[in-house]
Amino acid sequence: MKATITAIVQNFIDAYRAEHALPDYWRPVRVRLGDAGREEVKLLQTIVKPDHYLPDDILPGANTLISYFLPFRDWLAGTNNQPGIASPEWAAAYIATNTMAANLNAHLRDALHSLGHRAAVPENIGFTPEELMSRWSQRHIAWLSGHGTFGVNRMLISPDGCTGRYFSIVAVLPTRHDDILPEELCLYKRNGTCGLCMRRCPQGALTPDGFDRRKCWEQCLGNDRLYPGAQVCGKCVVGMPCSLTAP
Repeated sequence: MKATITAIVQNFIDAYRAEHALPDYWRPVRVRLGDAGREEVKLLQTIVKPDHYLPDDILPGANTLISYFLPFRDWLAGTNNQPGIASPEWAAAYIATNTMAANLNAHLRDALHSLGHRAAVPENIGFTPEELMSRWSQRHIAWLSGHGTFGVNRMLISPDGCTGRYFSIVAVLPTRHDDILPEELCLYKRNGTCGLCMRRCPQGALTPDGFDRRKCWEQCLGNDRLYPGAQVCGKCVVGMPCSLTAP
C-alpha cells in the first residue's frame, strides 16, 4: 500500500511541476503510514493544543495517517543560507509547495476512493495569528507516522533532513503501519553538541530553555511583507548537519 501511495503522490508532483513550469524544488517524496489508533495520538491534545483534531474527527473510523514529506533540493536550501530575510527562491518554493499540496491532497483522497478506500483531507485546521498553532499539526502527524524526531528548532528531522514540507490526510486502509522513530536525530538533544539552529535564528526565538513563537512569527511576517503569501523564514533549517540528511 505504501508503494502505491508513493507512486500516486510522486506522479502527481512530476506532472504538476511540468504543467506549471516550476523549478526542481523537491527531492523524491517520502511517505509514512501512521497508526491512527496509536496511544500517542491522544497526546496531540496535550502537547499541541486541547482542541487539536484527532483522526476520528476528520474521518470516523480512520485507522491510518498518511503523512508525506517533500524534501527540498540542496540548491534551494543553499539560496537561503545567508543572514537576513528569506531568499526569493525560498519564498517562492514555500508558496508553490503549499499550493501544490492542496491539490495533491485532494488528488490522493480521490485516488484512494477509486481504489475502494475511504479517505479525507483535514480542513478548517484553524491556524490563527492569536494562537500561532494549528488544530492539525503536520509535524506532529509526521512524528506519529515515523518520519523523524523534533530538533531544537522545532522542525522534524528525518533521514532526509529537516529542509522541506510535511502534509497529510487520513484514511481507512488494510496496511502495516510505520513505528514512531525511536532514535533521537537532533545532535543537541542527543549529546549536547551542535546547537547551530539557535545561533542562526535572526530573532533569538530558539534557546535551550524553549521556543518563543511570537519572535519567530515576527520574522515570518517581515518576510511576508516582502514576499506576499510567504510567511516563512527557514534560517534555522539550512546550512546545518541536519538540513539535508540525519546527522
